[in-house]
Amino acid sequence: MSNFQVGQVLVHNEMPEIGRLKVERVSDDQVRLVLDRKHAGGTKTFQLPNSHLVLAADQATIDYDSPKTDRSLKAKSASRRTVVASLPFEEAYKRFLAIYPKGFEDPAYLEKERDYKGRALARWEQYFSASALAAIKSTGDSAAVAHAFGEVFNVIALMHIPGEWIPFHNALKSSPSAIALAEAYAEVVGVGHFTEDSFKKTLMAFEAIGISKPKWTVFSYWPYLATTSGFPFIKPTLIKAAAAGLGAALNYEPTANWLTYSQARDLYEKLWGKLQPLGARDWVDVQSFIWLGWKGLPKTM
Repeated sequence: MSNFQVGQVLVHNEMPEIGRLKVERVSDDQVRLVLDRKHAGGTKTFQLPNSHLVLAADQATIDYDSPKTDRSLKAKSASRRTVVASLPFEEAYKRFLAIYPKGFEDPAYLEKERDYKGRALARWEQYFSASALAAIKSTGDSAAVAHAFGEVFNVIALMHIPGEWIPFHNALKSSPSAIALAEAYAEVVGVGHFTEDSFKKTLMAFEAIGISKPKWTVFSYWPYLATTSGFPFIKPTLIKAAAAGLGAALNYEPTANWLTYSQARDLYEKLWGKLQPLGARDWVDVQSFIWLGWKGLPKTM
């Protein structure tokens, strides 16, 4: 029988990136936890006993989302059928300047949008260098691979934790093929861009760890963080809004595929051409512009 009680706040020692977790329900063999809003909200169920779950030192319970009701889940399902409204580039740029009047040189922009991405890049170079990967490979420890990805993820959380990060992290920990995925990413980052062949090779590495159709955020996240140009980060709603605003083809499909990726890369190139004269340094600024210029647009059925 678990010693956990409803309302307590826990942390997971092996996955600190998921933040503080409030106990919502406890049974003999499971505990259901609510994630705090800072870490994307939602719920996560763990099997018991689980030695990695421990009481948090801080038991404050603010900023937690309520578990989703059936009604909210239906609304989410309906939203997947919606189309993001189009907003021309010029209007998106006005939205960007409304937040950061000095544009890409605005001190607040540099602090909130660039600094932590630079730290993520440094973390990638630390954990995914040739020597670091060789050391992990020599041990055959898949958990060490998961830890390396987690160390990069801890700097910047641009994906949904319950639905995207946790399944990916768990797949890495449990698969002896995890190192092959890390090596595939390190190889393509070294080249500076995906080719169709290296893209397919990376997809095969995902299949080897048990993820046959990786979501765009999980697939595109790592090379984007590992360099400053050449790899687009694909956040579905935003990339579709940007493509609509620029009148660019995207041929969007919800899981990673070469056609959508190559056209997303073309979209970043097009935006880079427009933003470079306005002070943008690289694709880190392009991604931030997409986020700030097209987020929160109304949707229509």
